[in-house]
Amino acid sequence: MIEKLKFSLKQEQFPYNIIKIQTLEHLNLSNNFLQRVPDGIFQLGGLQVLSMRGNELTTLPINWACLNTLVHFDCTLNPLATVPAPLRECRRLEELLINACELSEIPEWLGGLGTLRLLGLSGNKLQQIPVSLCQLSNLVYLGLFDCGLTVLPDEIVQLESLQTLGINHNALRELPIELSMLPLDTLDVRNNPLESLPPGLKRVRLDAEQVQNLSSQMSEWSGLRLLSLEDCALTTLPDGIEHLSELEILILSENDLRQLPDYLGNMPNLRELNVWCNPLESLPDTLMALTVDYDLFERFEDTIVNMSTLRHFGLVENTLMVVPPSLRNLTQLESLDLRGNDIVEIPLWLGDLTGLRGLNMDGNPLSMKSLQTFQNAYPHIQVQFTPE
Repeated sequence: MIEKLKFSLKQEQFPYNIIKIQTLEHLNLSNNFLQRVPDGIFQLGGLQVLSMRGNELTTLPINWACLNTLVHFDCTLNPLATVPAPLRECRRLEELLINACELSEIPEWLGGLGTLRLLGLSGNKLQQIPVSLCQLSNLVYLGLFDCGLTVLPDEIVQLESLQTLGINHNALRELPIELSMLPLDTLDVRNNPLESLPPGLKRVRLDAEQVQNLSSQMSEWSGLRLLSLEDCALTTLPDGIEHLSELEILILSENDLRQLPDYLGNMPNLRELNVWCNPLESLPDTLMALTVDYDLFERFEDTIVNMSTLRHFGLVENTLMVVPPSLRNLTQLESLDLRGNDIVEIPLWLGDLTGLRGLNMDGNPLSMKSLQTFQNAYPHIQVQFTPE
């Protein structure tokens, strides 16, 4: 039974016999120079996912309503002057990507697609978004980066399900104070000339200039849980981080740090300290959390595996084929993050780390037999792994 198809074709070569495949749910027609939607698509009564990114579409046909089972539609990188009106008939649509088209405004009716959970509008010259968009109460992801935005509506607080808001590369000088009321996991505000941040934010990603301009306010961000200062050309940490007592995740990767301050070992809630790709010359021996690249691990292996305070350790995306045996010395370890490596088997000696409760193995070519054996032997250790 065929459920997914991807075609590379010219429009006049569209294989109309696919309309006989009534079980077809996924159809990818991206990057085919299509100037219009082939008529045969509208006879695919069970189509749920349709990608037409990278074509030459300027509009959509009015019989779009025939695709009443469509859940995901991607028309990124098409020369659309406006959001095609036929999309308003897609009452089951959950994911809509209209990135990098030629949109200059968003129609009011888009706020009526109440089933939307993901909306990508990045790379368009919008300058502002309509208040009606804030009616999308089921929206989990909203991408608005590089849109020339100068203001966000205060009504954005109505997006009560929003977890990810990408507003980097805009012209925003301030953010609605209500933004802190949203359940955001990710707030990317890089490359905006911000003069302040609203109080009460839990997670935020800043750029180098913002760090410099806003560092005097850092001690006021007492509720911050995640702070990303990735690729900010930092040689030292900005003042005020030591006062962020609620901080759980601090991302300092891809900077020019040679030393880390001792106070990082005294932050009681810190469970991830990412120092990937820094020319560090030493490490404090009192750290409770640390995520490093393999180069740093090799240079400081003796120091790391003898940190009696280390509770959370990560060797993420390092092409490791085996778990380093020296990690068995980390007897106080509570969580181990080994995402994005080439590990096939979980060594059973990890179960000897009596405090270990979490093991992240996502993105590894893990043997299911090894996973099952480990889980049977140590059911108290929660292994995070999603087979690819």
